[in-house]
Amino acid sequence: GALLNRYQFPDIGEAPTRNPTMAPIMPTESPTKPTASPTEKPSLTPPSPPTSTPTSSPILPTVPVPTKSPTLKPTLTPTLPPTVSPPTQSPPTVPPQFCEENSDCTRGACAFETFTSSAQNVCCQSGEVKRVYDWDIENTFYPKPDTANFCTGQATDAACPYNQLCQSRVCVFGKCKDDYQSPGASCDNNDDCRSSVCVGEVCKATKQKASDPCEEDLDCAFNACGFERFTGSAQLVCC
Repeated sequence: GALLNRYQFPDIGEAPTRNPTMAPIMPTESPTKPTASPTEKPSLTPPSPPTSTPTSSPILPTVPVPTKSPTLKPTLTPTLPPTVSPPTQSPPTVPPQFCEENSDCTRGACAFETFTSSAQNVCCQSGEVKRVYDWDIENTFYPKPDTANFCTGQATDAACPYNQLCQSRVCVFGKCKDDYQSPGASCDNNDDCRSSVCVGEVCKATKQKASDPCEEDLDCAFNACGFERFTGSAQLVCC
């Protein structure tokens, strides 16, 4: 009884004596179950299938397609015949109407028909006469014995003393021309040339420059023609 009392009722301050044959008493641990958070509920929505990114077709390299230029047919330009200026028309040929004085003609013009020795007085088709003085030209060229009237409007290649008698108003070396003379053509005065410059019986393109030959002031650009030096052999030049 004393031993039981000792183990059952130990004295205060006296350490209990552990029975070496008894297994130690382990603390009882209740298993803890995992609890879900009250705010989190398992999702009943089935998971969405993974979104697949559409795969684009592979970009193939661009191969240039050779372009074939259309073959154009050559444009044929029609060849036009060269433009030919019509020759100066001579007055229509009509039977001459002989006369003795101007009043005999409807146009009031009676004179020798041509500048020849055999010409007779007729009514002029041009309606105009030109009085030619025998002393105004060389006597060997004058067809009549003295001063006389001649019809104007003479045709190309007709005999003439000066320009006024020709239809073209151009008379060169006694023959009517069809038009004014071009540079390089023959002339016997400035009125024969398109440039109005005739020097040395040749039409010039423009007026003469200083020191160029001249025959009168109108031949020169500065309207001054004179002897180059004060000598007997000096020639006329543009000053």
